[in-house]
Amino acid sequence: MMTQTYQRKPLTVEAVQITEENLYEVAKWCEGDVRTHNITGKKFIQVDVLHPKDPKQTRASVGNWILKSEQGFKIFSDSAFKSGWERIGNVGEALKSAFAPAEA
Repeated sequence: MMTQTYQRKPLTVEAVQITEENLYEVAKWCEGDVRTHNITGKKFIQVDVLHPKDPKQTRASVGNWILKSEQGFKIFSDSAFKSGWERIGNVGEALKSAFAPAEA
């Protein structure tokens, strides 16, 4: 799994969008639990988020984004994330290239 760096003035966060393929890996990253909705049968991640106003704000489903900041985790829908955040680079790739062995 690779997180990417995004910012919303003046806050910079790590963020990852949940997919069917990375659901369990993201749950591990955010220290959440994968659960199954008792009515729909769909899987979601139960996340300990910062200041939830509603229990639904602690459940991240496929398509949602989980953001990690110094204050903790937050969950955003895809549309809310895209309208409020701007990608500033690919930290994972930058770290890989910074520690790659020099070519001879």
